Amino acid sequence: MSAVSASPWRRRMRVWHMRKDISITLGETDRQRHEALVVDRNTRRKHVWRARIVLLNANGDGKNGIMAATGTAKTTV
Repeated sequence: MSAVSASPWRRRMRVWHMRKDISITLGETDRQRHEALVVDRNTRRKHVWRARIVLLNANGDGKNGIMAATGTAKTTV
């Protein structure tokens, strides 16, 4: 191990690019929990958006479809 690769600055470096082609598989109980969050009127809006994004992704919807359905930006999806 060289002195350059062992420096603490090297370990803190972040890569700034978006992930592509991520798909989510939900079990039946997880799907029911997310659906319950979406229909519950006492759930915060940001949690509803996240739950809808997860459900739409699990259904196989693409990034553009999820953005249109949830009204969120590409970086959010």
